[in-house]
Amino acid sequence: MPVGNSTAIRLRTRDAQRRPVHLKPARLEMLTSWIDRYRLVKEQQFRGLDAVAQWLGPRGMEMKIEEYDLRTGGSYRYEHSDDGGSYRFAGVFHTVRENELIVQTFEFLGFPDVVSLETLTFVDLGNGRCKLVGHAVYPSQEARDGMAETGMETGLTEGFERLEELLTGSATR
Repeated sequence: MPVGNSTAIRLRTRDAQRRPVHLKPARLEMLTSWIDRYRLVKEQQFRGLDAVAQWLGPRGMEMKIEEYDLRTGGSYRYEHSDDGGSYRFAGVFHTVRENELIVQTFEFLGFPDVVSLETLTFVDLGNGRCKLVGHAVYPSQEARDGMAETGMETGLTEGFERLEELLTGSATR
């Protein structure tokens, strides 16, 4: 048939452009169920971030969590700030075994090129209690001393005090 033939052009009508869609309720229910599960997971993660922000770091500082994915292969990045300045931290969770062990890197971005390897071990004390034992390894004694001079010890001490207050219900926020 020749290209210019009007009969060939008219074979395609408006009806040929319709593409009916049939919605299957069972599939919509599966999708809704998946969305609900995903929402619950994300809500739980956000509640967890709120709990972390309630205790991690020194008193009197605002904490902004950019990322905190506490799982093997996850990472974290957060910032503490006050009128005196801003202090950023980052790291990677190499091993996470719930209620047993966390192996992570720790980097204070205000003290560049120094990354420590930290091991946190949870020791069961019975009656729903545990002791957290931490060990940090720095690339050199100078790096360790330099980090200590930044005031990190105060932040750690106050952070663990805040955690204890939170767990015992005596937190004043």
